[in-house]
Amino acid sequence: MSVSVIEQAKIQAQVLLPLVKALQAELGEARANARPISRYLLLMTIAGVIAAFGVIDRNDILIVGAMAVSPDLLPLCAACVGIEARRPGLVWGALRTLLLGLGIACGMGVLLGFVLDVTGWLPENFHLRGGGIGTLARVDISTIIVASVAGIAAILSFETRASSAVGVAISVTTIPAAAYAGVALGLGDVEDALGGLAVLGVNLVSLLVTGTGTLVLQRLRSGPPQLTLSG
Repeated sequence: MSVSVIEQAKIQAQVLLPLVKALQAELGEARANARPISRYLLLMTIAGVIAAFGVIDRNDILIVGAMAVSPDLLPLCAACVGIEARRPGLVWGALRTLLLGLGIACGMGVLLGFVLDVTGWLPENFHLRGGGIGTLARVDISTIIVASVAGIAAILSFETRASSAVGVAISVTTIPAAAYAGVALGLGDVEDALGGLAVLGVNLVSLLVTGTGTLVLQRLRSGPPQLTLSG
């Protein structure tokens, strides 16, 4: 039995309405996460201080703690949503918030590195590249792979509301490198500072590419069903 065009249009609308509402909710959340609110800036400041001491003391526990505090996952996901939805205003707003937060974290590293250096309070026999910390100034294949899979995890956690748990894994690609670059600059080591910034830049690009790619693939996979109209 054939269904009229009007009835099929109503069915199509009923199917599409939840999808539209879900997209609107996602965009609304992304816009909220793209704003540099005071709590976000304060948490990035705290994360920068903790990570800087982790770099200086070569203390992995402090670095993990800084990653747990950092909320940089939120503007990162907002930027991916904006790119996929072709909302340039959202993209630039989210990127500004993300870079502002990472800049603050880096700035805390500069401040602490400089103060501890001039006051002589650096650990005895301190060497910035000592231990595994030195890898934060070197870009290699593992840098790209880790950041790429972290971008996928970021989007999946954003959509499943598991961001608080996965955010620690995401921040492993951002906060340590930002703090390392800051500490190096505070100590006057421009080469290491540029290396840390290079790692951070590569990580951010990889996160955005794979995060956006994950969203695109999900949209293609769960696109709106097509109804064949019959006369």
